[in-house]
Amino acid sequence: MALGRAYSSDITAGMKALVGRADGSLRPVVRLIGRQYAGTKVMPFRTFGVTAAITMNGKTFMGTGVAPMATSGGVREPQAIGDISVAKENTAGLERILNGGGYNVFDPFSVDNAVLDFDRALAAKRGLKDARPTSGIGSEVAIASTIALLDAQAAFHGIPTALAMRAILLSIQGLEPNVEGLVAPLPKFNILNFGKHSGTKRPDGLPHVWLQETKIAPVKAASFEEALFMGIEVLNAIIKIAGVDNVGFEAGISPALTSPEQVYEMAAKAIEKAGLAGKVFIAADAAASEFSRPETEGSSKYLYDLYPGKAPLDAEAMVKFWATMVDRYNLHFIEDGMNSEDTAGWTMMMSALKDRVEIQGDDIFVTDAEETRRLSACANSILIKPNQAGTIVRTLKTIAAARELGYTISPSHRSGKVPGGYGMIPELCLGTQAEWIKPGAPRRERQGFVNNVLTLSDELALLGINVGYAGPKIAKKYGL
Repeated sequence: MALGRAYSSDITAGMKALVGRADGSLRPVVRLIGRQYAGTKVMPFRTFGVTAAITMNGKTFMGTGVAPMATSGGVREPQAIGDISVAKENTAGLERILNGGGYNVFDPFSVDNAVLDFDRALAAKRGLKDARPTSGIGSEVAIASTIALLDAQAAFHGIPTALAMRAILLSIQGLEPNVEGLVAPLPKFNILNFGKHSGTKRPDGLPHVWLQETKIAPVKAASFEEALFMGIEVLNAIIKIAGVDNVGFEAGISPALTSPEQVYEMAAKAIEKAGLAGKVFIAADAAASEFSRPETEGSSKYLYDLYPGKAPLDAEAMVKFWATMVDRYNLHFIEDGMNSEDTAGWTMMMSALKDRVEIQGDDIFVTDAEETRRLSACANSILIKPNQAGTIVRTLKTIAAARELGYTISPSHRSGKVPGGYGMIPELCLGTQAEWIKPGAPRRERQGFVNNVLTLSDELALLGINVGYAGPKIAKKYGL
């Protein structure tokens, strides 16, 4: 979110200049400071931040980027460093490379090359083989640094960072920079936390319910602002119904329910109690990899321990479960409904539900363009986590790949973010015409996170750039 930044009188010209391969003979001075932050989180969480400065001709242009010092557990994610001393050391090393003259620090693609070249050298030094890009330098160092530098580059060109992201995406797609068709995303608010995100556990230490997060999507809101307050009303209603306000891992609540059906029943009652039936719909983030396993060692078939203490479901039964939930509770969105390695289960779910539901992949795609194309038959929507991609350019390449496939996209918060920090997710949403945003619960520090969408929309409006709302597109798509 911009804080007192001066913008150019010609935003489109600034966007063109950003991706126009600026004069490589310029020799600005780059400075990077890496630092550990205390992440805003129910549980203690470490966050890594980079502040960047690009100085030339007596002027300094600054930017910031923040990322969690951990991953979400996807088996194909790049590795985070997780050690603040090493993360700072790698940030200092990147600064030396950028000042060495071999890269153009005003060109985001050249900066991306610098990060990936340094990453390969560090990966070889650490003995990492076949690792995802940015595992050598550390995913938190790579994404925080590239976002901070892009923020500074945007300041140099006098454009909002959201439009810097848009310029890069359009360049990847072979299109000219423009500011047409921008939209604020439709939020999926987290209201109930179970699985590994549960705020309560059974006496044996297991969660009461394995389905990780239950969300609500204000599809029929007229604007992002109205959607925000619908989310608040439903969360308040569910707290009253549950009679508890214990806070789960993502700021939703964790009442002592014992089955998925009870969870969705409570969510449906809360929507009705808030007077928003027909306007707000239930969305699921199952994190099914957490409660599933191969049928036998090395098998490509998976079993799902959805109901603790009962016989597991096979992939076909798991798909039937989702179809029943869609029919019974009007679910219109399922994220990670199958194990990330169960490609047969994913394609089975797509075959059964693709015309009725947004089927979104997170750990299956790990925000990687090649994986998204390779597994394209498994979903019709993708979650975007920039630290899974490792750099902002790789993030935008994944979004370009998803758009080629006709996917909707959902940039996502990450545990441990700080205000204005991780991944600049509101900027990424507005810059890429994202249909969705995954912001956590509509309260506490998450509130500031979603408020940034409103502020950025207003800043663009003051620059004469219209920002619509993505909700009607989703409503029309599914006949809501």
